[in-house]
Amino acid sequence: ELPAWMNDPRTRKITGIVVTFLALFLFFASLSFLFTGHHDLRLMVPGSAEEEATAREAYRNMLGFLGAHAGYALVHHGFGLGALFIPFLLFLYGIKIWLKKSLLPLGKSTRLSLLGMLYIPLVIAFIFHEGNREEGYQLTCNDNLVGFAGKYMLDLAAYNLGGFGTFMVLLLAG
Repeated sequence: ELPAWMNDPRTRKITGIVVTFLALFLFFASLSFLFTGHHDLRLMVPGSAEEEATAREAYRNMLGFLGAHAGYALVHHGFGLGALFIPFLLFLYGIKIWLKKSLLPLGKSTRLSLLGMLYIPLVIAFIFHEGNREEGYQLTCNDNLVGFAGKYMLDLAAYNLGGFGTFMVLLLAG
């Protein structure tokens, strides 16, 4: 049984509001990082040659320091463009908690969002890569569109399925 304070409607509303605004923050932080990530990475990566010169430089993410670091975690180290599904889901769940209304079916939205988080970075990485497994893959697009997950999934799919097998799986799954 839950404590009484967790069943209080005020707690539910506050939780819903916090989750909704967290979703909005993460959405704008991730979206901004897609465009300003290369600049902000120079400020975040320790030991870079330009570290001292850029120590006083401002972050270009529209949400500043926190936005740049949140975008870095979700986009660069996460799912690239597919990371935008995380704030989307948080927004849907936040509205559900706050207003007790579903904007979209939560189960179907969650399934499709999880699929999109995995599928979109892999497709982008597959289309915009050069090289082979032995020499390593180089992306010909912005790394932030693919994220770590897309690079890893491309490496895994190419190793296990080969180029043609990966293409067929992407074609049949899409």
